[in-house]
Amino acid sequence: MNIKIEKYGYFNLDNELNVLTPQRNTTLYEVEFITRANGFNYSNKKEYPILPNRLIFYPIGVRRYARGGFGCWYVHFSCSDVFVNSCLPAKRKSVIVADPQVLTSSFQSIVKKMIAGSSADVLAALSALLYIISHFAEGACADDGNSLNSESTFTKLELAKNFIDLNFKNISWKMAADHIGYSHTYFHNLFKKYFLQTPHEYIIGLKINLSKKLLITTNYTVPQVAEESGFNNFTYFSYLFKKKTTVSPLTFRKTYLP
Repeated sequence: MNIKIEKYGYFNLDNELNVLTPQRNTTLYEVEFITRANGFNYSNKKEYPILPNRLIFYPIGVRRYARGGFGCWYVHFSCSDVFVNSCLPAKRKSVIVADPQVLTSSFQSIVKKMIAGSSADVLAALSALLYIISHFAEGACADDGNSLNSESTFTKLELAKNFIDLNFKNISWKMAADHIGYSHTYFHNLFKKYFLQTPHEYIIGLKINLSKKLLITTNYTVPQVAEESGFNNFTYFSYLFKKKTTVSPLTFRKTYLP
C-alpha cells in the first residue's frame, strides 16, 4: 500500500478571533476533524468558518492559515496509490460527520497505532485512515457549495450572531431571526446545529458572562448587576447565575474579589 502517514495528533489553539496563525503551504495531504471551533480558516485566500464536527480534507499545494481558536485531530500523509488518489478530492472539501465519536476513535486509533510502531500497528493505522478518507469518496453530507449547510448560510447566521453580540441585553433571539429574515423555527434549528447551543442559551451565556465581569469590576449592587446585564427579573437572574456557576452572585463576588 503506497500510503505513508507522516504526521498525526491533536492540535489545540486558543487564539482570539483577531489573531492570525502563520501562513503555510501544504506539502502533504491533510485530514482534520474539528472538535472545538471559534474562528475561520483560510485556504488559497478563501475564508471558511471553522465548524465543529466537520471532517476537512486539504490537497497538496494549499496556502492556508487560521483566525481564532479551534481544536482538531489531524493526519498528514503522502500517497502514490492510484486508486486512493482517485478517491481524494481535488480541492479543499468539508463534510458533516454523522457520528463524531466514531471519527474521534478512528483518529485516536491512528495516533495510538503509529506510536506503537510495529508493522501490524502501522497497517491498522492505515486501515483507520482509509476509513476516514472514505467519507470524502462517498460524498455524504457535503458541507460545501450551496446546500443547506453552505458558507452563505453560515454568513447569515454570523450576521445574526453579531447582532446578538451587540444587542443581547435588550433583545430576544426571535429578533435576531427577524434581523436576517429567517423564520423563528428555521433559525433556532440552524443556530443550534452550527453553534451547538440554542440562540436563547447563547444570549443567556452572554448575559451571565457580563454579570460576572460586573460583579468583579464594579461596585454595583447585585440587583444593579442583574439589570445592567439585561435581566429584568432579579429572582430569575439569581437562579440562572447559580445554575451556570454553581454559586450565588454574592458568593461569586466574594470569591473573586481581591
